[in-house]
Amino acid sequence: RHTRFRNVTGVQTCALPICAELESALGEKGLLDSQNVLTIVDTVADLKKFAATKKLQIPSNAKGFVYKERAYLIAENIGKGHALGVMLHEVGAHIGFRNFFNNAQYNALVETVKRWGNLKDNSLEAKIGRAAKKRVESAKTPEADINDELLAYAVEEAFNAGVEPAGDR
Repeated sequence: RHTRFRNVTGVQTCALPICAELESALGEKGLLDSQNVLTIVDTVADLKKFAATKKLQIPSNAKGFVYKERAYLIAENIGKGHALGVMLHEVGAHIGFRNFFNNAQYNALVETVKRWGNLKDNSLEAKIGRAAKKRVESAKTPEADINDELLAYAVEEAFNAGVEPAGDR
């Protein structure tokens, strides 16, 4: 049986249009099929019982989050055309980068985004860096999570700015 995404109850789901958007971006076989790292739900309310048992606070406007190496996307809070950017933020940056890069490499990426945010020009890098920094500040990100969120927001902002991930499809 070929299952794309499962919701928190284990039922096959395709929450709103974001599953179609992700499937289109990832190709017919879907990059995440065998990875078992993504859960998509329709609403924050769908996570109420899950959040209570895990003692999680999920803001009503959350687009996604990672809990124990699994990403959760909340369809009602993800605008059309933004699902891949949010998925790349949660799965790519929060799960992937930490598991792929060593600490020195990861910290170098963070420092690069910080430098971008301090650029005084109107380059794409400067726009991405400033937008990522602004989102970290707007989210009132705890000090311990600032670097992780800065990098993840930079990935999402790059996608939103039109930078498309490339790879074999």
